[in-house]
Amino acid sequence: MRVALITSWSPELCGIAANSLNLVNHMTGVDYTIIDRPFTHDRIMGLSRDCEIVHLNYERNLHVGVDPSWFLALRAQGKKTLVTFGNFWPGDHQDDAMISVFDAVVVQDDPKNNCPEKNWFYVPMGIMQVPVQTEIKPQIGTAGFPTYWKGGLIMAEVAEALALKFLYFAPISRHADALGMCREIEKRCRNCEFIHEFLPMEQIIWRLSECAFTCWLYIAHPQQSGVSGSVRLGLAARRPAILSRAGMYRDIFPYEDEIYFVNSDSVGTGEALPIAKHIYENLTTAKRPNRVIEEMNWTKASRMYRDIYSHLLGN
Repeated sequence: MRVALITSWSPELCGIAANSLNLVNHMTGVDYTIIDRPFTHDRIMGLSRDCEIVHLNYERNLHVGVDPSWFLALRAQGKKTLVTFGNFWPGDHQDDAMISVFDAVVVQDDPKNNCPEKNWFYVPMGIMQVPVQTEIKPQIGTAGFPTYWKGGLIMAEVAEALALKFLYFAPISRHADALGMCREIEKRCRNCEFIHEFLPMEQIIWRLSECAFTCWLYIAHPQQSGVSGSVRLGLAARRPAILSRAGMYRDIFPYEDEIYFVNSDSVGTGEALPIAKHIYENLTTAKRPNRVIEEMNWTKASRMYRDIYSHLLGN
Protein backbone atom coordinates (compact mmCIF):
# COMPACT_ATOMS: atom_id res chain seq x y z
CA MET A 1 0.00 0.00 0.00
CA ARG A 2 1.22 3.49 -0.87
CA VAL A 3 0.17 6.18 1.61
CA ALA A 4 0.87 9.91 1.55
CA LEU A 5 1.11 11.12 5.17
CA ILE A 6 0.54 14.86 5.60
CA THR A 7 2.18 15.81 8.88
CA SER A 8 4.76 17.90 10.64
CA TRP A 9 8.08 16.05 10.62
CA SER A 10 11.55 16.23 12.10
CA PRO A 11 13.26 18.61 12.72
CA GLU A 12 10.01 20.39 13.63
CA LEU A 13 9.35 20.04 17.35
CA CYS A 14 5.79 18.98 18.12
CA GLY A 15 3.68 16.06 19.27
CA ILE A 16 2.15 15.49 15.81
CA ALA A 17 5.62 14.93 14.35
CA ALA A 18 6.48 12.51 17.15
CA ASN A 19 3.19 10.66 16.65
CA SER A 20 3.76 10.32 12.90
CA LEU A 21 7.35 9.13 13.38
CA ASN A 22 6.18 6.36 15.68
CA LEU A 23 3.47 5.32 13.22
CA VAL A 24 5.93 5.08 10.34
CA ASN A 25 8.58 3.29 12.42
CA HIS A 26 6.14 0.63 13.65
CA MET A 27 4.24 0.08 10.39
CA THR A 28 4.75 -2.91 8.13
CA GLY A 29 3.41 -3.44 4.64
CA VAL A 30 2.97 0.27 3.90
CA ASP A 31 5.14 2.55 1.77
CA TYR A 32 4.83 6.09 3.14
CA THR A 33 5.47 9.37 1.34
CA ILE A 34 5.89 12.11 3.96
CA ILE A 35 4.40 15.50 3.05
CA ASP A 36 5.60 18.06 5.57
CA ARG A 37 5.72 21.87 5.45
CA PRO A 38 4.87 23.89 3.51
CA PHE A 39 1.33 22.49 3.36
CA THR A 40 0.38 23.97 0.01
CA HIS A 41 -2.12 22.74 -2.56
CA ASP A 42 0.45 22.05 -5.27
CA ARG A 43 2.84 20.30 -2.89
CA ILE A 44 0.17 17.98 -1.51
CA MET A 45 -1.26 17.20 -4.93
CA GLY A 46 2.14 16.61 -6.47
CA LEU A 47 3.69 14.45 -3.75
CA SER A 48 0.58 12.30 -3.36
CA ARG A 49 0.30 11.60 -7.11
CA ASP A 50 1.52 8.00 -6.90
CA CYS A 51 -0.23 7.14 -3.62
CA GLU A 52 -3.46 5.22 -3.17
CA ILE A 53 -4.35 6.80 0.17
CA VAL A 54 -3.84 10.32 1.51
CA HIS A 55 -3.67 10.43 5.34
CA LEU A 56 -3.79 13.78 7.14
CA ASN A 57 -2.49 13.75 10.74
CA TYR A 58 -4.57 16.79 11.57
CA GLU A 59 -4.19 19.52 14.16
CA ARG A 60 -6.07 22.74 13.46
CA ASN A 61 -3.29 25.10 14.57
CA LEU A 62 -0.69 23.19 12.57
CA HIS A 63 -2.67 22.93 9.34
CA VAL A 64 -3.91 26.50 9.06
CA GLY A 65 -4.59 27.21 5.37
CA VAL A 66 -5.17 23.58 4.39
CA ASP A 67 -8.51 23.61 2.60
CA PRO A 68 -11.13 20.81 2.73
CA SER A 69 -11.70 21.15 -1.02
CA TRP A 70 -8.25 19.72 -1.68
CA PHE A 71 -9.32 16.38 -0.26
CA LEU A 72 -12.52 16.37 -2.26
CA ALA A 73 -10.33 16.85 -5.34
CA LEU A 74 -8.12 13.93 -4.27
CA ARG A 75 -11.19 11.75 -3.86
CA ALA A 76 -12.36 12.78 -7.32
CA GLN A 77 -9.04 11.40 -8.62
CA GLY A 78 -9.94 8.02 -7.09
CA LYS A 79 -7.75 8.30 -4.00
CA LYS A 80 -8.96 7.28 -0.56
CA THR A 81 -8.60 9.81 2.24
CA LEU A 82 -8.17 9.40 5.99
CA VAL A 83 -7.81 11.97 8.75
CA THR A 84 -6.50 11.40 12.26
CA PHE A 85 -8.58 13.93 14.17
CA GLY A 86 -6.17 15.01 16.90
CA ASN A 87 -8.35 17.93 18.03
CA PHE A 88 -11.39 15.80 18.81
CA TRP A 89 -13.28 17.04 21.86
CA PRO A 90 -16.88 16.02 22.58
CA GLY A 91 -19.27 18.82 21.61
CA ASP A 92 -16.65 20.85 19.74
CA HIS A 93 -17.65 21.51 16.12
CA GLN A 94 -14.82 23.81 14.98
CA ASP A 95 -13.48 21.20 12.58
CA ASP A 96 -16.71 19.82 11.12
CA ALA A 97 -16.10 21.32 7.67
CA MET A 98 -12.65 19.70 7.45
CA ILE A 99 -13.53 16.31 8.92
CA SER A 100 -16.66 15.81 6.80
CA VAL A 101 -14.76 15.58 3.50
CA PHE A 102 -12.74 12.44 4.34
CA ASP A 103 -13.54 8.84 3.54
CA ALA A 104 -12.63 7.82 7.09
CA VAL A 105 -11.87 9.48 10.43
CA VAL A 106 -9.65 8.21 13.24
CA VAL A 107 -10.22 9.41 16.82
CA GLN A 108 -7.96 8.54 19.72
CA ASP A 109 -9.89 9.18 22.91
CA ASP A 110 -12.51 6.49 23.46
CA PRO A 111 -13.26 3.05 21.97
CA LYS A 112 -16.96 3.96 22.20
CA ASN A 113 -16.36 6.32 19.27
CA ASN A 114 -15.48 3.36 17.06
CA CYS A 115 -18.23 3.30 14.41
CA PRO A 116 -17.02 1.51 11.26
CA GLU A 117 -20.43 1.70 9.59
CA LYS A 118 -20.02 5.49 9.60
CA ASN A 119 -16.29 5.21 8.80
CA TRP A 120 -15.24 6.52 12.22
CA PHE A 121 -12.53 4.38 13.81
CA TYR A 122 -10.90 4.37 17.22
CA VAL A 123 -7.13 3.91 17.25
CA PRO A 124 -5.25 4.65 20.49
CA MET A 125 -2.41 7.12 20.46
CA GLY A 126 0.42 4.65 20.83
CA ILE A 127 2.75 4.01 23.77
CA MET A 128 6.31 2.97 23.03
CA GLN A 129 7.72 -0.33 24.27
CA VAL A 130 11.42 0.32 24.82
CA PRO A 131 14.09 -0.72 27.36
CA VAL A 132 13.79 0.87 30.81
CA GLN A 133 16.01 1.04 33.87
CA THR A 134 15.54 -1.01 37.02
CA GLU A 135 17.69 1.09 39.40
CA ILE A 136 15.61 3.89 40.87
CA LYS A 137 16.89 7.31 41.97
CA PRO A 138 15.27 9.69 44.51
CA GLN A 139 13.65 11.94 41.94
CA ILE A 140 10.39 12.62 40.14
CA GLY A 141 10.14 13.33 36.44
CA THR A 142 7.96 14.79 33.74
CA ALA A 143 8.24 15.98 30.14
CA GLY A 144 6.57 18.35 27.71
CA PHE A 145 6.47 21.92 26.50
CA PRO A 146 6.43 23.79 29.86
CA THR A 147 3.32 25.92 29.68
CA TYR A 148 1.87 27.07 33.00
CA TRP A 149 -1.20 24.85 32.75
CA LYS A 150 0.91 21.68 32.60
CA GLY A 151 1.53 21.90 36.36
CA GLY A 152 5.31 22.22 36.55
CA LEU A 153 5.15 24.54 39.57
CA ILE A 154 3.00 22.04 41.47
CA MET A 155 5.39 19.21 40.67
CA ALA A 156 8.34 21.33 41.85
CA GLU A 157 6.66 21.91 45.21
CA VAL A 158 5.90 18.20 45.55
CA ALA A 159 9.55 17.34 44.85
CA GLU A 160 10.78 19.90 47.38
CA ALA A 161 8.38 18.67 50.06
CA LEU A 162 9.65 15.10 49.67
CA ALA A 163 13.33 16.16 49.34
CA LEU A 164 13.45 14.69 45.83
CA LYS A 165 15.16 15.89 42.67
CA PHE A 166 12.89 17.22 39.92
CA LEU A 167 13.83 15.99 36.43
CA TYR A 168 12.05 18.06 33.77
CA PHE A 169 12.35 17.56 30.02
CA ALA A 170 11.34 21.10 29.03
CA PRO A 171 12.37 21.68 25.41
CA ILE A 172 13.00 25.19 24.16
CA SER A 173 10.52 25.94 21.38
CA ARG A 174 7.96 28.43 20.14
CA HIS A 175 5.29 26.60 22.14
CA ALA A 176 6.29 27.83 25.62
CA ASP A 177 8.76 30.04 27.52
CA ALA A 178 10.88 27.15 28.80
CA LEU A 179 13.58 29.28 30.41
CA GLY A 180 11.08 31.52 32.17
CA MET A 181 9.11 28.58 33.54
CA CYS A 182 12.27 26.86 34.75
CA ARG A 183 13.31 29.99 36.64
CA GLU A 184 9.98 29.91 38.43
CA ILE A 185 10.42 26.21 39.19
CA GLU A 186 13.84 26.85 40.72
CA LYS A 187 12.20 29.21 43.21
CA ARG A 188 10.16 26.26 44.48
CA CYS A 189 12.58 23.33 44.24
CA ARG A 190 16.27 23.51 45.06
CA ASN A 191 17.28 20.31 43.28
CA CYS A 192 16.27 20.44 39.62
CA GLU A 193 17.60 19.10 36.34
CA PHE A 194 16.25 20.71 33.19
CA ILE A 195 16.84 19.22 29.76
CA HIS A 196 16.05 21.75 27.05
CA GLU A 197 16.84 19.62 23.99
CA PHE A 198 14.05 17.83 22.13
CA LEU A 199 15.65 14.42 22.60
CA PRO A 200 14.65 11.16 20.91
CA MET A 201 11.71 9.64 22.76
CA GLU A 202 13.68 6.53 23.68
CA GLN A 203 16.18 8.67 25.59
CA ILE A 204 13.46 10.57 27.45
CA ILE A 205 11.76 7.32 28.48
CA TRP A 206 15.09 5.84 29.62
CA ARG A 207 15.72 8.77 31.95
CA LEU A 208 12.14 8.90 33.23
CA SER A 209 12.38 5.21 34.11
CA GLU A 210 15.04 6.01 36.72
CA CYS A 211 12.55 8.19 38.64
CA ALA A 212 10.69 7.00 41.71
CA PHE A 213 7.53 8.14 39.93
CA THR A 214 6.42 10.51 37.19
CA CYS A 215 3.89 13.36 37.41
CA TRP A 216 1.46 14.71 34.80
CA LEU A 217 -0.63 17.34 36.55
CA TYR A 218 -2.29 19.27 33.74
CA ILE A 219 -4.73 21.90 34.95
CA ALA A 220 -8.12 21.51 33.28
CA HIS A 221 -9.23 24.36 31.03
CA PRO A 222 -12.04 24.71 28.48
CA GLN A 223 -9.85 24.81 25.36
CA GLN A 224 -8.41 21.31 25.67
CA SER A 225 -9.01 19.03 22.73
CA GLY A 226 -6.96 15.98 21.80
CA VAL A 227 -5.48 13.42 24.17
CA SER A 228 -2.01 13.96 25.61
CA GLY A 229 1.07 12.62 23.87
CA SER A 230 3.55 13.63 26.58
CA VAL A 231 2.00 11.44 29.26
CA ARG A 232 2.76 8.40 27.11
CA LEU A 233 6.46 8.96 27.74
CA GLY A 234 5.81 8.51 31.43
CA LEU A 235 3.62 5.46 30.93
CA ALA A 236 6.30 3.91 28.70
CA ALA A 237 8.81 4.36 31.54
CA ARG A 238 6.75 1.83 33.52
CA ARG A 239 7.12 3.77 36.79
CA PRO A 240 4.22 4.76 39.08
CA ALA A 241 2.48 7.77 37.56
CA ILE A 242 0.29 10.52 39.03
CA LEU A 243 -2.19 12.19 36.68
CA SER A 244 -4.71 14.94 37.15
CA ARG A 245 -8.28 14.63 35.91
CA ALA A 246 -7.63 17.00 33.01
CA GLY A 247 -9.64 16.12 29.91
CA MET A 248 -6.52 15.46 27.84
CA TYR A 249 -6.04 12.31 29.95
CA ARG A 250 -9.59 11.05 29.42
CA ASP A 251 -8.44 8.01 27.45
CA ILE A 252 -6.36 6.96 30.48
CA PHE A 253 -9.20 7.28 33.03
CA PRO A 254 -10.25 3.59 32.68
CA TYR A 255 -6.87 2.49 34.09
CA GLU A 256 -7.31 3.58 37.72
CA ASP A 257 -6.22 0.11 38.81
CA GLU A 258 -2.66 0.86 37.67
CA ILE A 259 -2.38 4.67 37.57
CA TYR A 260 -2.83 7.23 40.34
CA PHE A 261 -5.23 10.14 39.79
CA VAL A 262 -5.75 13.36 41.70
CA ASN A 263 -9.49 13.04 42.13
CA SER A 264 -10.25 16.69 42.61
CA ASP A 265 -11.68 19.48 40.49
CA SER A 266 -8.68 21.59 41.50
CA VAL A 267 -5.09 20.44 41.21
CA GLY A 268 -2.58 21.84 43.66
CA THR A 269 0.28 20.77 45.86
CA GLY A 270 -2.16 19.94 48.66
CA GLU A 271 -3.99 17.44 46.46
CA ALA A 272 -0.95 15.88 44.80
CA LEU A 273 1.44 15.63 47.75
CA PRO A 274 -0.38 12.92 49.76
CA ILE A 275 -0.48 10.67 46.70
CA ALA A 276 3.20 11.28 45.94
CA LYS A 277 4.13 10.61 49.57
CA HIS A 278 2.19 7.33 49.55
CA ILE A 279 3.94 6.18 46.37
CA TYR A 280 7.41 7.10 47.62
CA GLU A 281 6.86 5.27 50.89
CA ASN A 282 5.55 2.17 49.10
CA LEU A 283 7.64 1.90 45.93
CA THR A 284 7.77 -1.89 45.88
CA THR A 285 3.99 -2.23 45.96
CA ALA A 286 2.90 0.96 44.18
CA LYS A 287 0.67 0.68 41.11
CA ARG A 288 2.43 0.72 37.73
CA PRO A 289 1.15 0.96 34.15
CA ASN A 290 1.01 -2.42 32.44
CA ARG A 291 -2.37 -3.14 30.88
CA VAL A 292 -2.53 0.35 29.35
CA ILE A 293 0.75 -0.36 27.54
CA GLU A 294 -0.47 -3.72 26.29
CA GLU A 295 -3.68 -2.18 24.99
CA MET A 296 -2.20 1.02 23.53
CA ASN A 297 1.28 0.08 22.32
CA TRP A 298 2.45 1.29 18.93
CA THR A 299 2.67 -2.20 17.44
CA LYS A 300 -1.06 -2.63 18.06
CA ALA A 301 -1.92 0.93 16.97
CA SER A 302 0.01 0.63 13.69
CA ARG A 303 -1.74 -2.67 12.92
CA MET A 304 -5.10 -0.96 13.45
CA TYR A 305 -4.10 1.79 11.02
CA ARG A 306 -3.04 -0.81 8.45
CA ASP A 307 -6.42 -2.52 8.80
CA ILE A 308 -8.16 0.82 8.14
CA TYR A 309 -6.01 1.40 5.05
CA SER A 310 -6.97 -2.07 3.80
CA HIS A 311 -10.64 -1.39 4.54
CA LEU A 312 -10.51 1.81 2.49
CA LEU A 313 -9.00 -0.03 -0.45
CA GLY A 314 -11.60 -2.80 -0.20
CA ASN A 315 -9.05 -5.45 0.71
